[in-house]
Amino acid sequence: MIILFIRKRNLKIDWYGPIDFLQDIYLSLGNRFLKISLKVPYKVKHILRITALIVWMFWIMFIYNIGKYMLTAYFKYNVLIFCVIMFLIAVSLIEKPLEKKDWNKPLVHAWLWLSILMCISEFFISKRFCMIGYVNLTVFGFYYFVWNNLEERERIVNEIITSFKIAFLISLCFTLTCRPRDEMGGLIGHTWNPNIYGIFCAIVLMAFLASIRKNFIYRKNKIHLIFNIMGAIISLSFVLLAGSRAGMVIAVPGMMFFLIEYISFVRKGLVGKAKGIAGLFVFAGVFYA
Repeated sequence: MIILFIRKRNLKIDWYGPIDFLQDIYLSLGNRFLKISLKVPYKVKHILRITALIVWMFWIMFIYNIGKYMLTAYFKYNVLIFCVIMFLIAVSLIEKPLEKKDWNKPLVHAWLWLSILMCISEFFISKRFCMIGYVNLTVFGFYYFVWNNLEERERIVNEIITSFKIAFLISLCFTLTCRPRDEMGGLIGHTWNPNIYGIFCAIVLMAFLASIRKNFIYRKNKIHLIFNIMGAIISLSFVLLAGSRAGMVIAVPGMMFFLIEYISFVRKGLVGKAKGIAGLFVFAGVFYA
């Protein structure tokens, strides 16, 4: 009805205005922290970002395991912790004066109005998980804005991959020594059920496969390649041992895409034919073991 009324009246609405207004806020806020971010050495920020992501992953799993995450009384505090971590990570990514970006895209408009509607609904409907709309417009919006201003986004992607690898190594030790199986027989690791652990291991598998792909392209040292292959094998095994269908939904398409690219690497000579065929047998053996 509202849309029909606007069309009949030929009213012109600046739909991009709210997005431009948000960018003004992000721009002003981010540039205030530029000097602080530049004072901290890159290596220190690199380590702190990886550490923050690992701590956040295990914190979520911890409060889920003790049954506090789903309680409304505790959820707001978890949201606050998350917002602080995400904001600090966003600030650490600022390496130059921020600039406005072209956000006149359908996805951004959908994100904006969905978030606004979520905020409005807070006044009419009591929610178990509240404040999500506000988090989208503030912390997430600011993070995306800083992300758009990055010149070398691949470095941040590598940090995320590294954080998942380290988290998996910690989880691997915990799983083998303290929590090998649950009552139903599936691996649960540091999570609260096999399905969630399977999803976690599937994401880790994607991280290792991405690193293996990078090893083939840039021809990094063999030790690094062997480490990534072993990690991929173990994470895939854990997905299967967890018996997680959701984990398989993530793992199978990812492995198929990797397998297609792996065959192209063999054809291009990035991987020797003998090694390539041996790799395929190892891959198939782990999957069907």
